[in-house]
Amino acid sequence: MSVLGPHLTSLPEGFPQVHANIIESVTKDWYGRYHGPMPLVPGYSIGQSSTDKPGGAPGAKWRTSEYGAPRKATVPPATSLNDLARQEVWPPEVKPALKTHASDVAVLKYAASLWGEDLYCLSGDFKFY
Repeated sequence: MSVLGPHLTSLPEGFPQVHANIIESVTKDWYGRYHGPMPLVPGYSIGQSSTDKPGGAPGAKWRTSEYGAPRKATVPPATSLNDLARQEVWPPEVKPALKTHASDVAVLKYAASLWGEDLYCLSGDFKFY
């Protein structure tokens, strides 16, 4: 079964910004690289909308995705991706201790030095270590 979610009525308010976003994505080959032919059918088609851009200029909009569709009963029944995610039992995230991370980095740094390579470690949440 394929689920085709409708676009929301707020989408037209953000058409100029959505259009610019799509042009930028095409220019960077994001659609060709990541959005080729549909890999799986059946599947979900996610409806789009637009909302005020936080911290943006007055009237600035950005594109958002509607993962709550379908919001009405369907035949055959279809469950929204939001509802499916809420039903899933997610294991708690376990972050490595600083001592463990330092040991892992030391091993990787040694291996990198054997091949004359650099080692870069990036994290968006160092504050939680």
